[in-house]
Amino acid sequence: MSTTLHVNKLRCQLIAGLLLLLAVPAAARSPYNLVPPAAAANGVTLSGLELGGTLPGVANTDYAVPNAAEITYYVSRGMTIARIPFSWERLQPVLGRPFNATYLGYIQYLVKLLAQHNVRAMLDLHNYGNRCTTITGASCTAQAVVGSAAVPEANFVQFWTLMATTFKNSPNVDFDLMNEPYTITPANWAGYVNDAIAAIRAQGFTGAIYVEGAGTYSSATAFVSSGWAALATTITDPLNLVVFSLHDYMDSDRSGTHATCVTGDGSNDLVAATAYANAHHLTLQLGEIGFSNDSSCRAENAAILSYLAANQNVWLGVTLWGAGPWWGQGYYYNLDPASLVAPYTDLPQMGAYWTWLQALPQN
Repeated sequence: MSTTLHVNKLRCQLIAGLLLLLAVPAAARSPYNLVPPAAAANGVTLSGLELGGTLPGVANTDYAVPNAAEITYYVSRGMTIARIPFSWERLQPVLGRPFNATYLGYIQYLVKLLAQHNVRAMLDLHNYGNRCTTITGASCTAQAVVGSAAVPEANFVQFWTLMATTFKNSPNVDFDLMNEPYTITPANWAGYVNDAIAAIRAQGFTGAIYVEGAGTYSSATAFVSSGWAALATTITDPLNLVVFSLHDYMDSDRSGTHATCVTGDGSNDLVAATAYANAHHLTLQLGEIGFSNDSSCRAENAAILSYLAANQNVWLGVTLWGAGPWWGQGYYYNLDPASLVAPYTDLPQMGAYWTWLQALPQN
């Protein structure tokens, strides 16, 4: 199957899932129309559930639950998918055991809110390849990597089996298996991913599965050079709905901890990954990127968006980093406006993103 055909199949699957949502009674749905397939996986990362070091913590005290006003705002700005990071330890306090009903309820609440707007929910296990193994007081004091004796691969697979069972009847849900699993070796991660996908599909879950790269914080610029791209070609899915999620921060050390950008990154950062994906029929998504409004970043932000638009045969979309109730107006990647009451006043970087979304092909 060509890369273009594979990406188009994924877009059709995403739209088909959204069309199923039209079975929701009209009174429960918003009036928003479905967006074109070209924009089927563009949106933001709605942070909150994964934040804070207190375990398990109290909602909106130790971590935040994104709210309906935020979702309404981002839908009005063209969002068709929301990446929802969450904490493994909060959702499943004991490995191999059932989910915490309260925390699961927050995730289900967001899934339903997004469904009412015909928006997909990408559920992101935001654990960096690790799992807390010792909690002292309310803080994690020891952790272990997935695949270790303390956190066996079997527990990772069991977790996603339970997720698939829980969400297989939610047609707007996709899975992001692990955020930036930098502590896992790429070869091991490829095996864990294949086992997790097999378990997920065995439960009847039919959403897309997003896979981030091991060893390099899912870096877009290291996708090929790290060897992860070659291993990505060994990932198999009976539904052929795997998307490889890459992250890109254009500051000097690519950490996302600076408000400034390096000149030329916007035009160059995705070139190698795109060429490899084209040659090997992989579908990519820019799962994280932060847009600062610093003068050094505006041209780079525009350049990388232009590059994505020109290479939609490979790139399914982008989810910007920096949405969520706790970032605040002082955070350089923040996307939330100062007021979530319409009429909205967009931050400059969000305004630029919305302008780009509106310019995408309409069919």
